[in-house]
Amino acid sequence: MAACKTTEKAASAHLYPRREATSSATGYRKPSLWLYIMEDTDVEQVTLALLDAATDKDSEVQEQVRKSMLTLGKQQPDRVLAMCQDYLLKHPKLVVSHRVVILQTIELIVGCRIEEISNPRIKSIISLASDEMTRSKEVIPDWQQAASNILVAVGNKHINDIMEEILSKFQPGLLPHFFVVKTLANLSDSNVYGMVPFLNAILGTMLPMLSMAKQDNMKWVFSSALCHFSDSILEYLANLDKAPDPTVRKDTFSSEIYAAFDILFNNWLQSRESKLRWTVAEAVGSMCHLMASDKLEEQIPKLIPAILSLYKKNNEHYIISKSLCQVLDASVSMSSRVLETQLDSLLFALHQQVSAPIDYSNPPTVKNHNEVLRCFSLLASTMENKKLLILASIRQPMADHSNKVKKRVVQVISAMAHHGYLELEGGELLVRFIVQHCALPDTYQRGQKPADPEEVTNEALRSMCDNTLHLLTTTVGQLADVLWPKLLYYLTPPQFSNATTPLCKSLIVLGSKKKSNQEPNFNIDFTVEVNLPSPQTLMVRLLVNAAFPFSSRGHGAPSLSLLQILSINIHPNTEILWEKEIPPLLSILEESTAESLDKKQWDEKLLKLLSKTLSTIDDDKWVCQLAAEATRYLSTYNNALEEKSFLYQCIGVTLKQCFNKEVVRKQLQEMLLTAKHSDAIEREGVAMGVGLCANSHLEGTLAKLEEFGKSDAFKKSPSIFNLLKERNDVEVEKVKSTLILCYGHVALNAPPEKILTRIDQDILRAISKHFNTKDLTMKLSLVQSVGLIAKAISECVKKQGYDFIKAEPADSLRTPLRHLVMTTFANLMYPSASMPLDPALSENESFELLKCVLSATRDTNSRENQREDTLDPKQRKALYKDSLAALQDLLKSFLARDPTPDGLLNIFKHIESWLSSGQDHERERSVTAISHLLAFYLDNLNVKNMVTFHNLGALLGRLSPRCSDPHPAVRTAAVDCIYSLLYIQLRYEGFSLDYNDEGVDSLLLLKEKLDNPDHSVLYKTCSDLTKVMSKRLPQQQLTTLVFMLFEGLVDSQANCCRASSVILNTLLKNRGGGLQELVPEMLEVLHVRLQNITEEQVRVAVGQTVLILASQHLQTVVNTLVNQPLPFDSWTSEMWMALGADPIIANQIMEMVMEKLLIMAPY
Repeated sequence: MAACKTTEKAASAHLYPRREATSSATGYRKPSLWLYIMEDTDVEQVTLALLDAATDKDSEVQEQVRKSMLTLGKQQPDRVLAMCQDYLLKHPKLVVSHRVVILQTIELIVGCRIEEISNPRIKSIISLASDEMTRSKEVIPDWQQAASNILVAVGNKHINDIMEEILSKFQPGLLPHFFVVKTLANLSDSNVYGMVPFLNAILGTMLPMLSMAKQDNMKWVFSSALCHFSDSILEYLANLDKAPDPTVRKDTFSSEIYAAFDILFNNWLQSRESKLRWTVAEAVGSMCHLMASDKLEEQIPKLIPAILSLYKKNNEHYIISKSLCQVLDASVSMSSRVLETQLDSLLFALHQQVSAPIDYSNPPTVKNHNEVLRCFSLLASTMENKKLLILASIRQPMADHSNKVKKRVVQVISAMAHHGYLELEGGELLVRFIVQHCALPDTYQRGQKPADPEEVTNEALRSMCDNTLHLLTTTVGQLADVLWPKLLYYLTPPQFSNATTPLCKSLIVLGSKKKSNQEPNFNIDFTVEVNLPSPQTLMVRLLVNAAFPFSSRGHGAPSLSLLQILSINIHPNTEILWEKEIPPLLSILEESTAESLDKKQWDEKLLKLLSKTLSTIDDDKWVCQLAAEATRYLSTYNNALEEKSFLYQCIGVTLKQCFNKEVVRKQLQEMLLTAKHSDAIEREGVAMGVGLCANSHLEGTLAKLEEFGKSDAFKKSPSIFNLLKERNDVEVEKVKSTLILCYGHVALNAPPEKILTRIDQDILRAISKHFNTKDLTMKLSLVQSVGLIAKAISECVKKQGYDFIKAEPADSLRTPLRHLVMTTFANLMYPSASMPLDPALSENESFELLKCVLSATRDTNSRENQREDTLDPKQRKALYKDSLAALQDLLKSFLARDPTPDGLLNIFKHIESWLSSGQDHERERSVTAISHLLAFYLDNLNVKNMVTFHNLGALLGRLSPRCSDPHPAVRTAAVDCIYSLLYIQLRYEGFSLDYNDEGVDSLLLLKEKLDNPDHSVLYKTCSDLTKVMSKRLPQQQLTTLVFMLFEGLVDSQANCCRASSVILNTLLKNRGGGLQELVPEMLEVLHVRLQNITEEQVRVAVGQTVLILASQHLQTVVNTLVNQPLPFDSWTSEMWMALGADPIIANQIMEMVMEKLLIMAPY
């Protein structure tokens, strides 16, 4: 129907270009209404004009005529068909092309409106088409085919009328017209259920005609018809439940079909005309299914060789393969006994066909390939006793080096797998072939394309093998016990490393299914499966894969998932641990890319997983075996040194958990002796592994390193005439470099409580004798090792410093210990202005250190503590001064590490809680510390790019209320803070270092006024200070400042609450006009704050804030307050009362309400 609509649309456009209506909703152009109300005379005139125009030789004009006639015919089919019929009868001498267009038009109308055409008109159309089709004895394809198509179209509805007409021209003893036979063939395709009941009689009439056919074209049409008849009968028999006569059986046609087969096969198949041979072969294939079983059995020894011989006589092989497939299908269906005798010739021919290249731009070659695969599948399903022979026959093409041949082999293996071949002896070679080609390297670099589009690249073949392995895993159920656990073998040899991802995915599917079904063979007996790698080797391999998750086509996540599935098989104790630990690791990989993953942190997580695993296994014998096998496995990574380096670390973690000191000594010896010392990555890996081992075996590790330093590895072997002297020297220097690095990592990883005593007497003594070297590699190793030793010492000092500070009484200063420890921390973190000491503290370490030192200094020097303290006042004052100075130096060293707005805020949040303390000395200490910190930040600020100081609003909001703090020292320090903050903002805005801002500089003069305790003076000063801030505050920082000031309305100090309100109102008067979108949120926050404000003066100031907002955004304020829940609570009422205090505002509100009432319904 869609096609009809499209045709109708085009016809309308042709006939009536100016009389169309367009649907704007759909864009579909409907035929004009005028078309439906045309007079009969108009229809006749238009139809005649179109019929005359059909003589045009232009194909586009002919197409438009057909479409236009169809449009008319769909509205008045009988009338238009009658006119077409009359036109043809009145003009018997029309040129063929003219008649063809008219006949095609009739076919189109009949096809679209067959249900609406009257029976008399149908009969006359059948008579016309039959006459047109057979008028000429010669074959005129276009004309006669157009007439034949009309008969086929009518036959879909009126098969009996059609057959009455056609059979009148299909009489016994007379050779029929070519197109009579062709029409019968096409009818059997288009109306299977209507035609099959006639076919027995048709075949009976046709058989004598076959011997009368002498010309190739008649032989061709009879062969084609027999092929179509056979296919129709097979379709009818396959769907008897839908058939009008369910009693029809195959044997109804068997004798006639066999008689026809005899003529086609014995007389016509050997024709010289290739087109006839193809058609006969196709017909023979279809007819086989309808032949009696005994007759087919007789013919198979002759039939199959005859079809196979056609491959040599024809270049196009699809029809031949299709026919052969049908013959094999029929033979297999009847369980032929003689088919086996043809097996050798069949396999030989099919092998040649399946190895032929496929031209994907030529569909017949693709179809031929698919038919050949079906042939293999059919043979495989029946030749059970020949399976080993078939299996052996595939080995020859498996050895071919061509990727095109290999691709065919993979397809054959896939077909064979579904018929049980892979379970046979030798089937493992087919599995190996698939896995081997899953591991192929890339043919081309990324972005490159093959010059030959038909080339089968490694990438294409590998992808095909990946998919085949997946299909074998998921769709061939009987293979599960072959692939599990055999596929585990391929995980560890390095030549299969690129196949790890598909292997793991298949094993995950197999293992998960067996585990969920509680199949006994899920549990692997490694003593029976002797060819499989041990549990220890499997675990090590999968962990190393996971350490490089995006290598080898992303094998990290599949390796971890498989490790979790294998847990019970690795060791029973691992299951619960890995169910908890592995999923979070997989989540990290899902959210990461090769670029975003922090490799160092990722390695640490995997080593931590290994350590937890070994602790959970709690079996020293198992752990010792793991260490030994991991050490032996090192050589498999000789071409992947990054992976080998990680494996050294795994060995180190394993030895750390190993209690057998002899095993530890032996594995350390193996690592040091077999390492490739000439490579920097491997030297580092060995050293890290040895260092990790030292965490539990410090004495043994140092002893082994000392022994190794005295071994033959450091002796320069004599060479003939000293020709190799230079090479030997280089090798020895590289071994020394490894040893030096080992000492550094031992110092870093050893227990802090043990290492300090060993650094001087063992470690530094061992490496100091190499400081005179001229070898660059050794120099680099020495520098790195010394850095690691320094870091180890730093960690020890930090740990002891923590302990010292925590041991001090938190509420008093009695010793200089605090400030000395803090000074030491500062020096360790940032010993000079130009050289911070690596490594930087982590975020957690920084947090803990700041928390520790701030807590240690917070409560000291309070008056209560001074009364209880017996320390001399001068001495106490000195300690207090030194401690605060040390604290400030430490804070500066933290800031020097990260001199950015974020770094500043990270420190500020630790001190922030002191700002609202009830203790004067704590507030003074915090604001003073912040003042020094901001001054340091300003002095060391180096703005390379124009960036924003995005913390300005938050910092001003917390510090500005302190300008009216009850304690004078706090007020003065707060102004200094604001002064520094505003100059920092100026620097970020791009102003030069020597730029002086008059407004900001005026803040220093305000400090003098802050000495006056008079509240009115303090608040006036705060207002002046706010005006300066308002001028220098960027718009994007205003919101943050306002909401921070809201927090200040409930400060612990009443003076600061009042100051917050003064600053807030001054700021809103100057800048509130640009905050309309935030007014509802601001009012909501004020509503909440009012509930906690006890100071009457501050409550009045909040009312003033509401009034200021109303003066700028009255409509928004009123709408927000009106929408408050009814009845209004006291705080909302307080806001309304504040608005009413201003007569102008109150009057405007009343006008707004009255106007609203006039246009609103009462309810």
